[in-house]
Amino acid sequence: MSPLQAWLACTSRAEESVAHGLGRVAKSCARNPWKCVAVTVVGCLLCALGVLRFTAVSEARDLWVDQGSQVMKDLEWTEKYFTSAGRVNRVLVTAKDGGNILRPETMVEIFRMADDVK
Repeated sequence: MSPLQAWLACTSRAEESVAHGLGRVAKSCARNPWKCVAVTVVGCLLCALGVLRFTAVSEARDLWVDQGSQVMKDLEWTEKYFTSAGRVNRVLVTAKDGGNILRPETMVEIFRMADDVK
């Protein structure tokens, strides 16, 4: 017997076994439809129990970085000791006349601008 014939015989037997099993299930459902419906509903409810613990994750680092890796340990350590209060933005300020920025009238204007941004 060639390998192809052996393969075809094996798959044919598997197909017949699956068809026979599904035929028995179909006959059982035809004889007891309410039992079939009840088993289906119970199966769906059991599968739905997993939804109770479902949490959606959208943070890229939680999705794509191994949680037990050294990178995550370093990141957690960094966040523990160097907390961030949000994004940091920097503004480069120069005096209008090109002079010293530490003059009182220039500093008043800088503080006014900072208050407008807040």
